[in-house]
Amino acid sequence: MEMIQDQTVLITGGSRGLGLAMVEALLRRRAKVTVLARDSEGLAAVEQLGAKAVQGDATDAALMDRLVADLRPKVLVLNAGATPWMGTIEEQTFESFSIVWNNDVKATLYGIHAALKTPMPKGGRVLLASSGAALALSLPAIRPEAMRLSGGYMGAKRMIWLMAHNANGVARTRELGLHFQVLLPLQLVGVTGLGRAVAAAYAEREGTTVEAHLARYGAPLRPEQYGEDVATLLTDPRYADGVAYGFRRDTPIAPLDAWPPPTTRSAFMPGMPTSLEAFESLLGTLRPRLHRYCARMTGSVIDGEDVVQDTLLNAYEARSSAGAIANVEAWLFRIAHNAAMDFLRLHARHGRAQALEIDETIAAPGDVEQDREIAAASLHTFMRLAPPQRCAVILKDVLGYSLDEIGEVMETSVPAAKSALQRGRARLRDLGAQPEQSAGPDLAEADRGRLERYVVCFNARDFDTLRSMLADDVQLDLVNRLRVKGRDKVREYLHRYALAQQWRFEAACVDGRPVMVVFDRHDPAGGPAYFVALAFTGDAVTGIRDFLFARYVLDGAELRTV
Repeated sequence: MEMIQDQTVLITGGSRGLGLAMVEALLRRRAKVTVLARDSEGLAAVEQLGAKAVQGDATDAALMDRLVADLRPKVLVLNAGATPWMGTIEEQTFESFSIVWNNDVKATLYGIHAALKTPMPKGGRVLLASSGAALALSLPAIRPEAMRLSGGYMGAKRMIWLMAHNANGVARTRELGLHFQVLLPLQLVGVTGLGRAVAAAYAEREGTTVEAHLARYGAPLRPEQYGEDVATLLTDPRYADGVAYGFRRDTPIAPLDAWPPPTTRSAFMPGMPTSLEAFESLLGTLRPRLHRYCARMTGSVIDGEDVVQDTLLNAYEARSSAGAIANVEAWLFRIAHNAAMDFLRLHARHGRAQALEIDETIAAPGDVEQDREIAAASLHTFMRLAPPQRCAVILKDVLGYSLDEIGEVMETSVPAAKSALQRGRARLRDLGAQPEQSAGPDLAEADRGRLERYVVCFNARDFDTLRSMLADDVQLDLVNRLRVKGRDKVREYLHRYALAQQWRFEAACVDGRPVMVVFDRHDPAGGPAYFVALAFTGDAVTGIRDFLFARYVLDGAELRTV
């Protein structure tokens, strides 16, 4: 593990948003942080945290040269940027279109110049702040139409990524010992000023609320997690050599560069991983989206995670024999779709099989504004659709895939996929006019009592009693991390909670099952952080399923307190 303590760090645009989150994380590691920003009020707050402050503009080349020469930073973070003017391509002027180029790209260029020309000390790292928008037409894919109001933003953020590679080439040629890397948040961060402004613009055009628009991205990426992840990237040697890294809520840091060059790669679609490490990274990045699909197909966030795990196992098994895959993301969703259909066949609800045929007749299109509201439908409402209609609506209106891609996932024609989509939309509109049905059964009285006792012990930090409640063969699934069986092994898990102080707990049920909802005392938003599903046999705890490292499962979960 590399040390950042007592190292000099210069961060541009570090007085607010994600820049401030990086400042805070690095100060916690006792780095010597200097912040360059324009707003005096934000800089005053940064100084109170213990950082040094310089008021100025990161697009001032002379200022950047002077700061890098004077400070000799071990780490330079180029984070300064502007809010794009939001409008469609025909509404943009060249001036509005190029705002991000004239600020973000310009500041990045001058920061790179300062690092290379001074130069920074050997072994230095330069982090360039980009965006998940740079992944348009790449894998993991963001479709350009999803960024239709953002002007030149996509291209500017992609250019910053390319600039890192160009700078690394110069550093290698001149043997400077510097390494340039790119940071790409893979979700819109709605709590920052930039994220809120972007979400508001899209929400207004869509006729929905900011919160509803942000909900499409799943559980939000929190600035504090982003800051901690960037600090990890700087201190963990696993991330010392890569160039581009992606960040998403409650998932590992994801390497994103398609590298080495094509001469050493397979002929698969760009982004199709040829190494196990890259393949696992892609699965980790797509896992929250796979869960959004599987949860809505099964009507349960917990069953949906079961199907996701089956999907990942099947993908691992199929990878070596899959051959050349034209669209790896569609391939993964097809595996998820088949796993979900297997689940539905095995657990046919209401004692009857659900129709699997698709009518080839194309229905009339629905109202566009109403269609946009479909993404907010509850999980149990989706379950009232036939599986083909459910699949098409989820893929199109919740996840944003095209009809061609839906047909590929469902292994059917585009007209059939379109028919399923339109019929599903029409059915959901009809259901929306009806009274909301119950989300599921309440807990049995016996389970409620056992759950409440378990939660009371957690809040009282009575871990001796909790250990006594464990069955000898209790099974723990710390989702995304480990599975163990046996009371002795689960005791270590409880010991970890005993050491943590920030959590508080409430009893609830999800999908009719007992869960312990976990809240972070330090989270100003105050919402649930994740939950732990429990299973009892008699008074003994026989199963613990903890979603600490899979918080995306909260997306769509209907928590009902008991």
